[in-house]
Amino acid sequence: MERIRKAAIDFGAKKAVSNESGDVLSYANLWNEAEELSKGLLGLKLKNRAVAINVSDPLQFTKSLLAVWMNESIAVPLRKNLNQYCFYTLLLHTCR
Repeated sequence: MERIRKAAIDFGAKKAVSNESGDVLSYANLWNEAEELSKGLLGLKLKNRAVAINVSDPLQFTKSLLAVWMNESIAVPLRKNLNQYCFYTLLLHTCR
């Protein structure tokens, strides 16, 4: 995480990620928004646990991925078209 934090400082206002709508997050904004999201995850005690990410927007996905890593958790990206049965099967298996 230290290397990513350093990149956020070094590249600051440069574009880190964008989506098809043209929305952009700079390195600094990406770090700050991920940090805020990370704070919301702290109470869930997810350290060293798998956290599913099912977000299709590249900005939200990248921010979510970074927030999960900030909590020392394991990010598990899910396919956009994962059906509900598969999702609940995966969820039940993971929560045992």
